Amino acid sequence: MQVELIPGMSWRTMEADGQSRAEHAAAALAAALANSGHPPAVLTPLDGETRPMPITGLGVSELARRIGAMDNAASIVAAPISTGEARRWLLADGTRAAALGAAALGYEQVIGVGTGTENSGIAALSLRRAADGRMQGSVQVYNAGRALAQRRVVVRAGDVPIGDWRVKIPPEQAEAMVFDVPGGASAAATLSARISPADALTSDDALRLDAAPLTPLPTRVGPDCPAALVAAAAANSRLALASAEADAALLLHCAAAPPSADGAAVVIWFQAEAAASSTRAVPLGSLPPELRRRYAMSAPPRATPLAAGRAETGPLAGSAAAPLVRALPEAQRIDCGLALTGVTAGLPALLLDWLLDQVPRAFPRSNLVAHVGSAGPITAAIPIEQMRIAPGPLPSPDADAGARMQQQPHDGPRLAALIAALLLLLPELGRFSKPAFSSAAPG
Repeated sequence: MQVELIPGMSWRTMEADGQSRAEHAAAALAAALANSGHPPAVLTPLDGETRPMPITGLGVSELARRIGAMDNAASIVAAPISTGEARRWLLADGTRAAALGAAALGYEQVIGVGTGTENSGIAALSLRRAADGRMQGSVQVYNAGRALAQRRVVVRAGDVPIGDWRVKIPPEQAEAMVFDVPGGASAAATLSARISPADALTSDDALRLDAAPLTPLPTRVGPDCPAALVAAAAANSRLALASAEADAALLLHCAAAPPSADGAAVVIWFQAEAAASSTRAVPLGSLPPELRRRYAMSAPPRATPLAAGRAETGPLAGSAAAPLVRALPEAQRIDCGLALTGVTAGLPALLLDWLLDQVPRAFPRSNLVAHVGSAGPITAAIPIEQMRIAPGPLPSPDADAGARMQQQPHDGPRLAALIAALLLLLPELGRFSKPAFSSAAPG
């Protein structure tokens, strides 16, 4: 007996009698197997990943545990049918059965459970770093039920409440709130959002977001670097100046000698600063377009020639024969031949920002990529399809399915019916009409 199960968070729904939907399904399945003479059975989750598991002889509590663990499928994939097994059953609550499509044909028996319909959850929690260094966030609550929902929403940075709202959400609608994180990135290391009161499905009532990727990168500026670069690093919201080299994940180096190897740090070496007499004008066209635009309104760029060498990522600016900026992944270093002195005010800051943008390309495996590659937003989300617990239509059982499948055995997998879960996209923060802070007292 092949018992196919549609995975989803809805199996954790608590019904009105205090039992979970998984417990109801386990009891119904155990009874059906007993009525069929306890045939050998395997449970086949239709997620395309989990292997079928034998369930012959399992008690109701163990069946409930296994069914309740099937809560993380983003898509539904029809299971292949063994040519030696003709009997197929479907175990479902109807919340996602329509995604099976044509694969729902041929079930000998359909076991449907579930009565609860109302559920709201945290659909998305997002954070971005603004240009002025402020940390701005958004939380979205979705009502997947059939009636108006009233919820309290609390957002915390660590253990500190920073937002508290009471919202009314129509069915199949979302409510979004925006907020600033007092204290900036250091206070936003871990964000969490929770709604109350709890409802039938508690697993989507809370969401956490690790904000570490947006934490400013500890950076040390070498003593030989010009004041303009020091000022540029201090003003860059992606960087935080460190007082000691041991604390730095990024080193800005301007001395003539190559920087000493430091496995914990990425180095940007501004070679032109120690060789100002050897700099020469370079054509604007030798720069990549995004860097060219930064120089368009300034004096012509000047650079010191970089020695030709092997760079796995190729030159970031210039050509292979005459590189102006290049990455050396093995050395964890970017060499920059472009001069910082004698240029228009503000250009060092623009050049530094461009160089930070190159880190993901130069060091794709570095743990610094998440820090300097983007200012966000970063988002934790729960697909709204997984929030729906209201039972829907189930396929009709086919009494002749067993006989027909014995006559027409399958030689391979059935046609897959792939339906990707819908991820709730974060709207632009400027479109929200909610105030940045709630006037309600946290708690």
